Amino acid sequence: MEKIVLEKMCWKVKATTAFQFLQLYYSLLQENMPRERKSSLNFERLEAQLKACYCRIIFSKAKPSVLALSIIALEIQAQKYIELTEGVERLQKHSKISGRDLTFWQELVSKCLAEYSSNKCAKPNVQKLKWIVEMDCFRVYCKATEA
Repeated sequence: MEKIVLEKMCWKVKATTAFQFLQLYYSLLQENMPRERKSSLNFERLEAQLKACYCRIIFSKAKPSVLALSIIALEIQAQKYIELTEGVERLQKHSKISGRDLTFWQELVSKCLAEYSSNKCAKPNVQKLKWIVEMDCFRVYCKATEA
């Protein structure tokens, strides 16, 4: 019903992404931080962690709000910002994220980031990766036209 009403009013609603939740949660936590500690929680680092997670297909199954809060909660634990744990709990409560879900995704994020930062992780050459994808598309195209 909601979709029909939105279509009749010509409204196009876009899905909210984990990046948007990350921005929102970060700004809410920043408001409650003391002035001297505001620069200590680095948004660029959180964004890089989110990008690393999105390199794994499993994270496409996570709710954007849960993934964003998992990344922030792990960073707060790693940096030992005890004063922000209460803020994370409030965000969890207001976002209606269960403790079980948050813990589950925190564990996956933690494993992903550990693997991503290890020497085992070979970061792909973007041009080579692009070429391989294009060659696969070309092969599929050739097979489809030959049939």
